[in-house]
This record gives sequence, structure tokens and C-alpha cells, in this order.
Amino acid sequence: MDQTLDLGHFHYEPLPDPKNYIRLIKILRGSLHVPVTCHFTTWELEQAPKYHAISYTWGDPAETTLIIINGTPMTVRHNCEYALRQAYMFFHVWDHMPTIANFS
Repeated sequence: MDQTLDLGHFHYEPLPDPKNYIRLIKILRGSLHVPVTCHFTTWELEQAPKYHAISYTWGDPAETTLIIINGTPMTVRHNCEYALRQAYMFFHVWDHMPTIANFS
């Protein structure tokens, strides 16, 4: 059974071993006039860089915006995009993927 989760044009691969790996979001761009650009990185827990966890409410499903993840445009709720913009200075952040994937 293929465990790849297809989110539109975005392909989400499961972690190699969820007990020993973590997926972080590397925020590459956060300028106000450019879409937030991110790249998912997978790390063994013992090798992972320092990171910050972010938390936010999903917000209104009608309020969406565009971000770029791994080179793929993706529509997310405004609150997600806002949280990523605020976290830009932290470089590596953790967000529970089903939350970031909950787009319209």
C-alpha cells in the first residue's frame, strides 16, 4: 500500500520511523511581499538541529493564502501563513503536518 499523502500537487512522504525521526520546516523566505517559502527536512531525533515549535488556531477556512513548500505552491489558511512569517527568524520550526496540510 502506497502511504504517500497527495495534497493536490504536493506529495507528503511518511517519516522513515516516527519514533526516531522528526520533520522540520526550514523557512527560506518571509518577506511581506513574497509568498512564504519553506522546505520540509527530515532528521533523526539525535541529529536534529535546534528548532522551535509553533502553535496557532486554524482560523476561518474562507481566509486562505499561498505559500511555497518544497517548490510547490500550496493554499493554506491565513493563520498558518501568519505563524510561519512570525517564525521566520527561528529558521527551523516544527508544526504538526495535518495542521499545515489543512487547506481549502
